[in-house]
Amino acid sequence: MKTNLKPRFTIAIICLAVVAIALSAVMQVQAAVGRPTLIEPINNRATTEVRPLFSWGHVAGADRYTLEVRDNATSVLVTRASYAADVRCGADTCGVPSPEDLPIGVFKWRVRAFIG
Repeated sequence: MKTNLKPRFTIAIICLAVVAIALSAVMQVQAAVGRPTLIEPINNRATTEVRPLFSWGHVAGADRYTLEVRDNATSVLVTRASYAADVRCGADTCGVPSPEDLPIGVFKWRVRAFIG
């Protein structure tokens, strides 16, 4: 008995296309917006505090921020955390204490702003 697999193959391709479009839409909704201006601590400088306060300029339209702290010499990620802008930001600036104790040393840090 002869079977025709073409309809199943066509349906599978359509399903894959729908999934690809949906993933693309999700990735666009969580887009990064302008780059925040780092305020303190000074980037690439030694710190003697185990829980320094990180502050940066609020980016218009951002509703979420991700803070990353890396070892200055090795670029190894030391800590990363995400924060809601409405909880951690005033009109012009945002600030958070280090999400965990940092060893004494030199760190570089960055903040990324997101919508969605």
